[in-house]
Amino acid sequence: MRSRLIRPAYAILLIAGGLLLIAAAGFPDRCNEWDPVLIAGGTVAAGGGFTLGLAWWTQQRSLQAMLGAGQEFPGNDLNERDLSGFSLPGKNFRGAYFVRANLRGAKLHGANLTHAWLTDADLRGTHFDAIELYPSNTLFPSDTLRLGPIQPEADMNGAHLSGAKYDDDTRWPSNIDPEAAGAIKVNRPWWRRVFRM
Repeated sequence: MRSRLIRPAYAILLIAGGLLLIAAAGFPDRCNEWDPVLIAGGTVAAGGGFTLGLAWWTQQRSLQAMLGAGQEFPGNDLNERDLSGFSLPGKNFRGAYFVRANLRGAKLHGANLTHAWLTDADLRGTHFDAIELYPSNTLFPSDTLRLGPIQPEADMNGAHLSGAKYDDDTRWPSNIDPEAAGAIKVNRPWWRRVFRM
């Protein structure tokens, strides 16, 4: 089952189970003969939703631990994986496959994505740009700490971006023109713009 379908599926099962249980408790005088069916159906649906959600969460955490512990992932198959929000700066994904992967909001500063396949991937809000160090009230440059990039831009030379979706929040390396590479700019829905989601 594709990872994009798991989250909505377990949410739907949990809601359906809850509604069936509420229906059994809310109308005791009208559906006494249906109470055992509603309670059993609600319990099975809610239990299935919880189990599916727990399996998805466990899969996400193990994937995050695997990618976080290593540095070298050239040619890895991460097709259709949900990597949304993952922080993977400086990792080597040279020639890796991210076809239809969800990379929404991922941090890929300094990652090596040379010849990576990002075809039809969701890159909305993904950061490929450099992380710069700027002075602040509590942080000053010194002999060991200099202004400038802490993490360089991601290396995306030869990356395959056809059909990849991005938005205004996606931060690209300076040498990449996403539209020329075949990526598709999508606008955020009005409610995300209004509520800054």
